[in-house]
Formats: sequence, structure tokens, C-alpha cells
Amino acid sequence: MVTTAGLVIMRQRPGTAKGTCFIMIEDETGFLQTVVFPSVLERFPLAFRHGALIMRGELQILGQWRGLVVQTIWPLENVIGGYTGFAGADGGRDQRELGEELDSVQPKQRV
Repeated sequence: MVTTAGLVIMRQRPGTAKGTCFIMIEDETGFLQTVVFPSVLERFPLAFRHGALIMRGELQILGQWRGLVVQTIWPLENVIGGYTGFAGADGGRDQRELGEELDSVQPKQRV
């Protein structure tokens, strides 16, 4: 059993994979491809949508390929600027740290 965590850099759900989701995560050491079967997606429907995840499962090695067959998923909270999956997830507009709306910021003029 292996437990790993990282930022989600890609999610794929090919039509030919019968509901299986492939998630690529990255940390400071590199990339890891994970395989998430439909039964796991059903058990953790909201967790797998986060931008950073903790995953536990069985490490598979087939030739040059290394991947994690996921059995459990947890969201890795407070990693990506407060977003939960994608910018504007709550339907609001993006905000700067000081509360300044991005749409109202005027570009600086060159002198």
C-alpha cells in the first residue's frame, strides 16, 4: 500500500475506459499517473474533483510504466489559493488578496 499527495495536473476519462479516470499528480519529486476505477469514484465523488489530492492504493509496475491504482482519495486542503477545483468555483469573480476585483484594476500606463 502506497500513500502519496500532489497537485492534479491532468484528469482524463476516455469513453473507451468504461468509467475509469486517469489522474496525473505532481509534487516536488515528479509526476505520478493514477488509475481510479468507477467504484472508487462513486465512493469519493467530491474529493476527486479537488486541485490537490492525497491518494492511497497499490503501486503497479508494468515494464517502464509506474502507476498507482487508487483505493482511497482525500482532498488536500488549503494548497491552491483557496480554490476548490477551478477558479470561480462558487460562481463569484476572482479577487486579489486585498479584495480588489480583477475587472476593476486598470493597467499601469508607461510614461
